[in-house]
Amino acid sequence: MGKKLSLYFVRHGQTYLNKNLRMQGWADTPLTPEGIEIV
Repeated sequence: MGKKLSLYFVRHGQTYLNKNLRMQGWADTPLTPEGIEIV
């Protein structure tokens, strides 16, 4: 049998740039209260 492969999918919470439909990725932006909320 071959090697085992594990994949993990992770999604970050909503940020203020996401909320305002702005592109992000160059720097960290603060999470909105909804982005901080644990589901």
